[in-house]
Amino acid sequence: MAACRETVSPTRTQRVPIETSEYDLETIRVFSDASWRAESHEAGFGWLLIDHLGKKEFQGRSTAKNIGTPRDGGSKRPSPRNPTRFGP
Repeated sequence: MAACRETVSPTRTQRVPIETSEYDLETIRVFSDASWRAESHEAGFGWLLIDHLGKKEFQGRSTAKNIGTPRDGGSKRPSPRNPTRFGP
C-alpha cells in the first residue's frame, strides 16, 4: 500500500498518494512561513518538518517584536540550527 497524506477541508477529507521513491528514506522536508504586521511591527514565523512518508516530525512557531519592515523580519527569522534562537 502506498503512503498517503490526508488533506482536510471543511467539507471533505482527501487522501493524496505520496511517491516514496521521490524522496530518500532519510529525507526531511521543511515548510516555513512568516508574516508581518505594519501596525504593531510584529513578525510571526512557523515551520513544519515532514518525513518521507508525509508524517509530521516537528512543528514550531515564534514571534518577534519591534520589526520595522518585512525585510527586517527576514533577518530575525529563527536559526535552522536552533529554531527557538533568532539570527543568521
